Amino acid sequence: MGKPFDKTFLVFLIIALVAGAACYHLKGAEVTLDAVRNALGLALFVAPQLLAGLMIGGLIQAIGMQDKIRRFFGGSTGWRGLVLGSVAGALTPSGPFASFPLVIALWKAGADLGAVVAYITGWALIGVHRLIVWEIPLMGAEFSLVRLLISLPMPVLAGYLARVIARNTSLNPGPPGEDGPEGARA
Repeated sequence: MGKPFDKTFLVFLIIALVAGAACYHLKGAEVTLDAVRNALGLALFVAPQLLAGLMIGGLIQAIGMQDKIRRFFGGSTGWRGLVLGSVAGALTPSGPFASFPLVIALWKAGADLGAVVAYITGWALIGVHRLIVWEIPLMGAEFSLVRLLISLPMPVLAGYLARVIARNTSLNPGPPGEDGPEGARA
């Protein structure tokens, strides 16, 4: 497991403090306090979704699904792993606060880089739940169908390209929180 206060956290903390100081300097204490209240409200809104996503991710690791994850999404799955990752991402009915913890858990459990990229791309580009709830009602069925058909091959292509890039360069990351080549896969 990675450290909770790593370099990324420190960078965001510094950015937040600089932005807060700039807000205070430019707009005063009242606006700055309003911004802090809005941020806390957003955190309370996001917390249940994030907690649920983290719990699902933790359960995947705790119940020993690593063998199944590797069998369906591991590096030896070829195109099948990319297609399954794409479909799983497209069918995941959630926002980023639940999806990203789930993806991290899949990756740590043995899914390869290509399958994880295919999953995220399928979730972002196809997202069946967004298609049904937002896109068709607001944009119409014809537009939505054209956009969906154009988007269908993209997650598999993105996953394949991630594998190629990882294989042919030093850009071969391991799961979050794992440093060095022992964390690298793909």
